[in-house]
Amino acid sequence: MKKVSIALLVIIALSSITANVLLVQRYSSQRALMHVGSKTISVKEYRDQLDSEHGKAILTKMAYTLLIRNAAGKAGAAPTEAEITARVEDMKRRTPNLVETAYSAPENMKRFRDDLATNMSLENLAIKDVTATEPEVRDFYTKNKHMFALPAQNRTSLVIARSQIDASTAASLLREKNMSLAVIAKQPRLSVVGHRGYQPDWDTVPPDMQDKLAKIIARTPLHGVVTVPVGDVFFVARVEERGSAGIQPFERVRPIAERLVRIEKAPSRQIVLGRLYRNGNVSFEMSRYATFFRDIQSFSETVPPEAAKQPAQEAASATPRGAQSAVRLTSR
Repeated sequence: MKKVSIALLVIIALSSITANVLLVQRYSSQRALMHVGSKTISVKEYRDQLDSEHGKAILTKMAYTLLIRNAAGKAGAAPTEAEITARVEDMKRRTPNLVETAYSAPENMKRFRDDLATNMSLENLAIKDVTATEPEVRDFYTKNKHMFALPAQNRTSLVIARSQIDASTAASLLREKNMSLAVIAKQPRLSVVGHRGYQPDWDTVPPDMQDKLAKIIARTPLHGVVTVPVGDVFFVARVEERGSAGIQPFERVRPIAERLVRIEKAPSRQIVLGRLYRNGNVSFEMSRYATFFRDIQSFSETVPPEAAKQPAQEAASATPRGAQSAVRLTSR
């Protein structure tokens, strides 16, 4: 019996040692992440580099988002999903280039909406005690009509080809009546934008070439097909639908104009964020990360306090204790 007990203890001990070794190998920052020839990149080297190059941007955004969302929730200033959707739709009409990437994939749209919710929360906190009169709103609209202009928008079917011959094939297919994009997408060396989630890497297309592509498409007749060489690929586009450009009437954009007037009269968003940081009970378990927040810490000490409020209002705008920081400082 004694021998059996000893044997069991040995087995348990060996199992424990093996498990600990595996855990060390899995979680140790010194373990190899990858090998390049005879060289090794460790987890620690990768994390240190990531921290050095992107750590500040990531951590400050996380911290400021928490500060803003917590305060907005406490003050009843958080935007609803419907309000976020309305803002996205307005941006899609007025500045489609800003939301194009967001529509390329579900995860991009989620990130876009999350960032938009944070920025709208910060705006709402800034304007919550600010009002605008009807004459102020109308005057702002009259003086800033360009802000309410809708660009001419083109809905296109876009095919990417890798050679002039393939581009000619794509153009011929697009000119065929009732040709399905799914059929075109099955052709060798042709990729249809939006089909099965495909999107070109717009980051590799220089801004001047993107502008050239947009201008050529804008000049193309409705249902016309055009081929534009961009670098080592060819963009083949068919214009499916065209929206008219122009200034939106006051009645349609009045809520937007009123909000812009209130934002113009309100404390800047930097000041609001400075107050949130000062009152947010921010602390650090690892002191080296405090240097990331040196600027906002210094700025928060210079921000004047809010004007005196009634106790009920004061309680509504307080930041909950223990909030830790979230979006980089934004300018108006």
